[in-house]
Amino acid sequence: MKLILCSGCNSFHVDPRDLVGTWEHWHVVVNHSQNYLGKVMLVLRRHATDVAALTLPEQAEFWSLLRDAKTALLGAFQPDHFNYAFLMNLDAHVHMHIIPRYAQPQTFAGITFTDGRLGEHYELSSRIVPVTVRLAVALALRGQGLDPARLHERGFGDDGIAP
Repeated sequence: MKLILCSGCNSFHVDPRDLVGTWEHWHVVVNHSQNYLGKVMLVLRRHATDVAALTLPEQAEFWSLLRDAKTALLGAFQPDHFNYAFLMNLDAHVHMHIIPRYAQPQTFAGITFTDGRLGEHYELSSRIVPVTVRLAVALALRGQGLDPARLHERGFGDDGIAP
């Protein structure tokens, strides 16, 4: 079964187990390619192809969610650095890649992930991992608080903005 993240295009169909969560304006999705452990995407819920056309509420939630995603990744996997990329070359839909970078190999779910290029441009390779590994990444991030249901516990409203 595939989950369609945008009703306006066919760019984002994901396995539901790859979805970390859905907020008012954004989805957080574990990337199929885990060439860098914890690589996720923030995917805009409405169809748009230009990041400069985000509305103010989309921008506000984006920055808040980016901070929360980084905090969850730090808690779950302890990366040494992050790369952020709005590429949209293959998928003409606003989404941003969050790419954790590591100085040393990391082992997670019985797999060793080796960066080997920290301090250089990230490698444009693919390492498709089984859905069970992607689900484990999603669960690890939710366990670090990257969960839309937990916004209410922290005093956030339905709009994702603190009072």
